[in-house]
Amino acid sequence: MSNILSNCSYESYLKDNLGMISNKFKIKVYKRAGSEKWEGFKSGTDLRIQIRWEDREIFEFLVEKNFWYQINSNKEDRKYMRMWADEKINKLKSGIIKKKAKSTTTKKVYKKSTKKNEPYTQNLFEKMKQK
Repeated sequence: MSNILSNCSYESYLKDNLGMISNKFKIKVYKRAGSEKWEGFKSGTDLRIQIRWEDREIFEFLVEKNFWYQINSNKEDRKYMRMWADEKINKLKSGIIKKKAKSTTTKKVYKKSTKKNEPYTQNLFEKMKQK
């Protein structure tokens, strides 16, 4: 994670940390939001932030414009901002780790028998003939 003592903004902190996890993470910032999905959105003061994995949306949230862009020189503000950012970063990180862990499992391979068996009914027929 980034330097604990740096006074970066929420935006740069989130971008830096997601960039360290993978360069496939992208952050898109929208000044508008649909009123059906985001009832509490205030145009002009809020932003809709979308975290994407390449071209696929994986997470979206609202944040105040000042909170997103403001450099946090105050220790308490910095701690508060990082609490929210770290929560999102850890969720995204654990999702990637779980996905990778699932894909690395080995599959059991069963060998096919090389012995050619005669059909069961044919064997019974041959035994009945011999009697």
